[in-house]
Amino acid sequence: RRRSQVYKFCQLAVVSRSSAGQSVSRKRLDKQGYGELKAMSYRAWLSAANATNDNEVKQFWKDSCRRASSERNARLNTQRKIINVMWSLWKNGRIYDPDKF
Repeated sequence: RRRSQVYKFCQLAVVSRSSAGQSVSRKRLDKQGYGELKAMSYRAWLSAANATNDNEVKQFWKDSCRRASSERNARLNTQRKIINVMWSLWKNGRIYDPDKF
């Protein structure tokens, strides 16, 4: 129903544990869900990042690198974006448009 649920399903959700308002552990990726979808989004990111031409995924990743605190976080943001676009296309029955990425 929601993007956050899709991210959790794909093992891309960030979880942290807290007790009485205090953080008990550091933030990490949720291990519940299906790793195959996470791996698929990683391969899609890797393919786009290593492409010789400039594409919408590569551009989003570069922009995310400038905003994020690390390249790892930028990659994960890009993977979430890939999953979000795929979910949106499937859910709404639309055709992919690179300009709307």
